[in-house]
Order: sequence, then C-alpha cells, then structure tokens
Amino acid sequence: MTVRSITIGGSTNAFSVNLGSGSLTMDSGGAGDVMIQQNTGSAKSTIAANMTLNNDLDIINRAPGAAYFNVSSAFSGNHNVLINPGVPTGGTPNMGGNSPALTGNFTICYGQWLFNGGDGAFGCLSNGTRSIIISNNAYLRNNGSLSSFTTNRQIVVGIGGGGWSVHGKNMTLSYPAQLAGTNTFTLLTDANGYTVNVFTVSSTNDGFAGTMLLADNVTLKLGANGSINNSPLINLSTVTSWFDVTNKLSGYAIPAGQVLAGIGVITGGVNVANATAKIHPGAYSLPGPTNTPGILNISGGLSFANNGVYAWDLNQLKDSAYAPGTTTYAQINVTNGTVNLSGGTLAINFTGIVSTNTPSSTNAFWKSGHTWTILTAPTPPIGVLAVSNGAYPNWVFKTQVSGNTLQLVYTQLSRGMAVMVR
Repeated sequence: MTVRSITIGGSTNAFSVNLGSGSLTMDSGGAGDVMIQQNTGSAKSTIAANMTLNNDLDIINRAPGAAYFNVSSAFSGNHNVLINPGVPTGGTPNMGGNSPALTGNFTICYGQWLFNGGDGAFGCLSNGTRSIIISNNAYLRNNGSLSSFTTNRQIVVGIGGGGWSVHGKNMTLSYPAQLAGTNTFTLLTDANGYTVNVFTVSSTNDGFAGTMLLADNVTLKLGANGSINNSPLINLSTVTSWFDVTNKLSGYAIPAGQVLAGIGVITGGVNVANATAKIHPGAYSLPGPTNTPGILNISGGLSFANNGVYAWDLNQLKDSAYAPGTTTYAQINVTNGTVNLSGGTLAINFTGIVSTNTPSSTNAFWKSGHTWTILTAPTPPIGVLAVSNGAYPNWVFKTQVSGNTLQLVYTQLSRGMAVMVR
C-alpha cells in the first residue's frame, strides 16, 4: 500500500495503525515530504506500520493534545526522518522501532524525541554516518536501553542548540567524532527524581565547538582519552551539575581558549596552565560573555601555571565581612587535594553595581582597604596569583595566603610597590 500521509484527527479516542506483517510505502508523488501526524486535540495514538520511505518523512505531534505520539515503525530507504518540522509547539513522538535498512538521518526540529529501544532505531549500522541533528533547543530523551552508540552515529547540535535528556540512563560516546556542531549542547534530565544521569565522552570529540551546558542532576564524565577541547565553555550551571574528570590521572588540563565555569562540582584535579585557559566560579554564558559570581567546588586539587587565569567577579561593594555567592563575590572551594597557584593570574571583573563604582570612582567603599577570601583549600595553598589588572591610582589589588585560604587584598600603594604584585 502506498500513501502520502497519515493523520490522526482531533478525536478524544486513541487510534492505532497496525498492519501486522504488512508495510507501507510512503511516497509524496513528487519532491515534497511525506508525513505522519497526531493532530491537535487527539488522544495518544499509535503508528505501528513498517514503512519504506520514498521521500523524507515528517513526524509531527501537534499541541495541545496528547503529550506523546507512539511511533513504533521500522523505516527503510535512503531518506531522512524529521521530528516536528515547522511546529515550534510540537510535542513528543515516542519512537523505538528497529530500522537497520534506513540510510538517512534524523533531525529533531522542535519539541523532543522520546526514544525507546536500542541503537538500531537510528538506522543502518554501516554505509556512512547516521546523524542525529538537534535544533531549536529540542532534545532527545533516552527512555530505552541505549547506553552507547555504534561507531557511525553522530550527534550534531544545530541552530538554536539542542540537548540530551539522560533520564536516569547512563550514556557513553565511545568513538571519535560522535559529537559535532557549534551551538549549545545541554545535558539535562526530567523531574522524575533520577539521580544516575552520567553522559560520558570517552574518545576525542574536538570537532564539537559549542558550549557544553550541564543542568540539574547530570554528570558529564570524561574518559582517560575523552576530550571536547574546542568547546569554548563547559558550564556547570547548577549546584547539582557534576563534571567528573577522575579518569584524567594528571588532572583535567583546561585547553587554550576554554572557560570552565559554574557553581557545580568538579571531581578530579584541574590544571589551568595556559594564558587563554580560564576557571570561572559563577554564572557564565556566551555570547557576551555575561557573568555573575558564584562558588565552584573542586574535589581533587587545583594548579595554575603559565599565566592560567582565575576569572574573579565582584558584584556588590562588599568584602569578606559578607559571605560569597551570587550576589556578592566569587569563590573556589577545593575540598580535596593540593592547591598550587604558582604562575597563575587573577583577572578581576566588576559586575552589577560595582561596574559603575570601580576603584577609580569617588565611591567611599574604595577609600579604605578590603579583603576577600577567594579560595579555600584543605591545606595552605602553594604560591599566590598575580593580579593582572589590579592597579589604580594610589591603590592596588594583591593576593596573599592566609592559613588554608587565598585572599584578595585591596590596599594603598606604598612607595616603591610594584604594580604587578603576587
């Protein structure tokens, strides 16, 4: 049987299209796409007929209506499958068929694709690369048995960014070049209380050049050979965002041009050993950048060298008499391992009200000395950080070790004091 489209109407009854051992040939009769859709007002329905695609296939779940649209078909043919194309309010096709004879790609245009099943749902296991393109802040939710990709699978983060909902199912990119794109890739989970949400990159994925954004209750883990070195930003956006680099036996070396930022937890050591590598406690987003202070936690040690940068924000005219946080000033809290600051640089950034009341202004706050605790450690830090931009008329910023902490001090410039002070 050859058809151009299948539409489930606006009835509150649920329908099922099931041909048993039979199949459909989907053919538009021209250059246009074929389509299966669940319309506004429909109950959750099911398409279980296997399909040979003579054109690209659009799968659409129109809102408002049933949150899910079950599509358990197996697809074959050299054509693409698009989820909710042109439908920004699109819902969630729930798909899990096995399609080893499909040599096209999948694009999640809007909404989400709730994925059930194994790797075969993404098409042929050979014969070129099968791309999963995620755009417009859509995402794929792993609701099946998938824990790793075959070598010819690749996630491509398209225009508007996209995400992967780990959904309590650990996922590993085991092979090189399985993540690509220049837009923001968000790791997230749903609100069902899942606590095991680990997304592992265990091989070289330096072709990805977008922001890696970690949301609530997710872990990004790097294997011993895992890398996303051309990502300009790894952002631990919440206190329950985790970046696990324990497999990096010498610590995670922040690559040149990358910012490691946020308010979550890094497990494993961190090395900031390049003048264009930055660690930034607090909110940080591109483009811009836009940033505010925060507290970043590290369990595994921290070291600086070769002018590696600690990017520090002050958001209010308050010093260590007040606690650090999102409304005051930034801090790094190292809970395990040693801290070596020798050769590193502190770059001060004034945000909020401070951006218009800097030390060069006549604000009374800057007419007296101040101290901020900007890093805490289990043992006294080794060395101090040079302040790259801390000189003002008659006043200067410098760093000093006090017990198990590193302090930033604003003090009057004494006769003969150097501008760059460690």
